[in-house]
Amino acid sequence: AAADPEKQRGQETTAIGFPVEELARELVTLIEDRVSQRSGEQLDDTFRDELTQAVIAKLEGWLKYD
Repeated sequence: AAADPEKQRGQETTAIGFPVEELARELVTLIEDRVSQRSGEQLDDTFRDELTQAVIAKLEGWLKYD
């Protein structure tokens, strides 16, 4: 059976000892709240998911940088 990429990502973030996915979700929620206050609109699910994945990738890159 193929491994679930999301589970692999979760294991990877646990291995580096930092809750990257949780932080990314919190940051995206904060961004969404600010955008909503300004524009009155919510982010659509697809864009929110893409933004969350981009934030996760950036955080992982920063945390793995030596």
